[in-house]
Amino acid sequence: MKFEYATGDHVITAGYEREAKTATNTFVPFTRGQFQFFPDDGPDGIAGTADDRTGIDNFEQRNIGLTLYGGSTSGVIADAAGVFELVTDSIFVQDEWTVSDELVLKFGLRFDEHSNDDAVPLNPDFTSRNGFDNTFNLDGNDLTMPRFGFDWTPSDRLTVRGGAGLFGGGVPLIMLSNSYAGNGITRNIVCGFCSFVTAFDPVVMAALAAGLPSPTIAAELLQPSNGVNPDSDVEAISPDFETLSTWKYSLGVEYLADSV
Repeated sequence: MKFEYATGDHVITAGYEREAKTATNTFVPFTRGQFQFFPDDGPDGIAGTADDRTGIDNFEQRNIGLTLYGGSTSGVIADAAGVFELVTDSIFVQDEWTVSDELVLKFGLRFDEHSNDDAVPLNPDFTSRNGFDNTFNLDGNDLTMPRFGFDWTPSDRLTVRGGAGLFGGGVPLIMLSNSYAGNGITRNIVCGFCSFVTAFDPVVMAALAAGLPSPTIAAELLQPSNGVNPDSDVEAISPDFETLSTWKYSLGVEYLADSV
């Protein structure tokens, strides 16, 4: 929505804009498992003997060196998705003042405000570690942007133009969506053959190897161990975050020379 009003030497332009963006971040890694096979010293455990095995040997024999499985802690992938809406409301006004036949001045002001009502799942362990919580989003963040420009034509051949102003630096949608999805509560990664998780169970690991190459065997056997890890990484936005912006300056000269 935009309108103009002319009065005397001034042309006033004003308007309102609204932009709404809906995002769904369903990045849940290793849902079918990642299996790694390493070279080793073979059954005798002595390097340089005939039974040393390459990574390919262990792959063929299904001797898994490392398993990674990731998923929703509830078992429903949709529960681990980061889903939110970001609305930006903007109002702007500009005064174009024709000072004389040679000089035109432009004064402008723009105001943007974000609405981001969807809550980021709270991770209390993150709060206790860092002294602030992980639920900050862009709700209520705003930016006021003053701008100035001029056109000066001292002669029929010479025109000088310039301006300065503050401009928004874009919306960090990826960073914002990661704070919704990477909250450390709704998704997690289980490491098979890692002694610090309950998935380290020789019976389960043997069944996992026997079930390959089934694309669902990792979920079937490791999902029961996929709970909330109090020490998991969390992707959070600092409460001190300010809307991205940048100052821009311009100056240009146009001169009409004689034709040769």
